[in-house]
Amino acid sequence: MLHAKAMAVVVAYDIYLEACEGKLQGLADCRLNKPVSFYRFREKLAKQMLEYAPRHCRYLGDEKMRDTTSTPKAKRKRSRSPQRNNNRPADDELTTASGVSLDTFSSNNHGDRLCGFITPLLEHYESCNTMANKKKLNCVFCGKPAYQYCELCGKAVHKHPQEKIGNGRTSCFLHYHNTAAMGLARDDWKITGKRLKDWSYPTATEFEDNEQQMKRLLDEIGSRSSSNNSGTNSGGSSNNSHGSDTQQATPQH
Repeated sequence: MLHAKAMAVVVAYDIYLEACEGKLQGLADCRLNKPVSFYRFREKLAKQMLEYAPRHCRYLGDEKMRDTTSTPKAKRKRSRSPQRNNNRPADDELTTASGVSLDTFSSNNHGDRLCGFITPLLEHYESCNTMANKKKLNCVFCGKPAYQYCELCGKAVHKHPQEKIGNGRTSCFLHYHNTAAMGLARDDWKITGKRLKDWSYPTATEFEDNEQQMKRLLDEIGSRSSSNNSGTNSGGSSNNSHGSDTQQATPQH
């Protein structure tokens, strides 16, 4: 019996890996680049089995189990197993390896904690190290001497807030990598065409205005991209229609 259960766990893990690779029908959108290890999978599966109760109605057929039918309807949890689009997984299937469900993410996505995917920023932060031999260069954002160097950018920048620079709470590193502050850095005179001697550290109002202007640029880029895509599609349709017209106009011998 123990051997049979172990085999079932191994088979379940193989199915999980196929789902992560997008090989299972209807789960092509649920790919994971880094699936959990077998041991982690076994722990999650064991926890799921210990917490399983038919009255929760999380799986197909649970609503017909004795444990469910003997429970008053008012006390039953809303069933998640009615008929649904086969191309869309159920909410309980959309759970991360760390245990975050779709409902949990939806309720916390607009809160005070999450700020979007900042993985690229973290990569820059981890590559920003102190230069050897106490070497210093001018910070690309404020122009003051800095000892840290972002290897991904190839620029010297203050990794931590400086007491006498800006508000003393936000580092030049964050400002320099912030899309909303593009064009405000001291080193940005190379792309804006402004004179370096006319540069001064941005005020709070300038930061806010620049953010709105950058958002407008992004919206315009998105709008033009959509227009180009629609134009390409319409052009292809037009060519197809012309081709069919030509075929229809060609006399049959």
